[in-house]
Amino acid sequence: MPKSMSHIADTCADYSPAVSCWTSLSNMRCLKQFDSLENNHATLVRNINNGCQAMQTPKEPEDNNSAAELERSGRFNLERLSRYTSPLVAAWRELRFAKKAGRLALARYQRLRAEPPELAGQGLYEAFVCERNALEASAARGILQRAEASFAAWPNDRNLIFRDVVQYLVISEYLAAHAERSGTTTNMARIIAQVIPGQL
Repeated sequence: MPKSMSHIADTCADYSPAVSCWTSLSNMRCLKQFDSLENNHATLVRNINNGCQAMQTPKEPEDNNSAAELERSGRFNLERLSRYTSPLVAAWRELRFAKKAGRLALARYQRLRAEPPELAGQGLYEAFVCERNALEASAARGILQRAEASFAAWPNDRNLIFRDVVQYLVISEYLAAHAERSGTTTNMARIIAQVIPGQL
């Protein structure tokens, strides 16, 4: 064997343990990388499966309503309901009050008109107010003046009629009984006008 070849062979023989060790290390490194890839692949597959399961399974709503929140929600709903229904209740109350008072006033007027047939006009209205409200004649005349100013002087100046007197009395009494309200929800004068004829 030539010397050069013998030297190369000896050199390779000297380094063969190192080469063998390097080969072993390379194989171990490759195995570790393969294991790492395999683990990553398994993790990826598990995450995909979990994601699909999460998409398919409906998420139940979280129960975040405490007793206080439920109480506040109930109070809010009641307040909102009261805000919407309060005008309706007020309108129904005004309608009932005006119709009842108008019928009673008409019945009293017809009775007073039948007792002394000669009583009519301002004298009849004054007698009606005195009897209905238990007032003296002077106080009754003051009510007639205010009723005329409220209903007969505007928008068209005309003579006072019985309907004007009843409208003034009924609306004034209703507002006095409900002082917390600044006015009426319905047109109570129109409701009374449906009960009492305008020619009286």
